Amino acid sequence: MLTINLVNDSAYYVGEKDSIKNANFTKKLLKEDADLFTKLLADAMQNNNSGDYLGNIVDMPINTIACTQAGKSNNYRIRGFNLPKELDNLQKQLLHFAKSDGWLKK
Repeated sequence: MLTINLVNDSAYYVGEKDSIKNANFTKKLLKEDADLFTKLLADAMQNNNSGDYLGNIVDMPINTIACTQAGKSNNYRIRGFNLPKELDNLQKQLLHFAKSDGWLKK
C-alpha cells in the first residue's frame, strides 16, 4: 500500500507479499513530486466520478486509489486497460514513484 501525504510532504509504502517492496518504507516527498501529484489528483478528481473502472480481464489485480483533496473524497477501483486518461496518468505516476529510489526502510 502506498500512501502519499501532501500535507507533510511524505510517502509511506507498506510492502506485503507479491508487492514491489516487501517491507515498510518511508520517503520524503520532493517539491516537484508534490506538485505533480497535486495536479494529477486534481485532474483525476475533477474529471472522473468515484467508482469502478474494471476492464474485462477478470484475473488481473484490482488497484484502489483513494483521494482526498480540499475536503472532497473520491475512491477508484481500477483493473485493466482503457482507463480515463487522468486516472491512467495518476496510476502510472504512482507506480513509477513506488519503484523509484530514495526509500528508507522503517
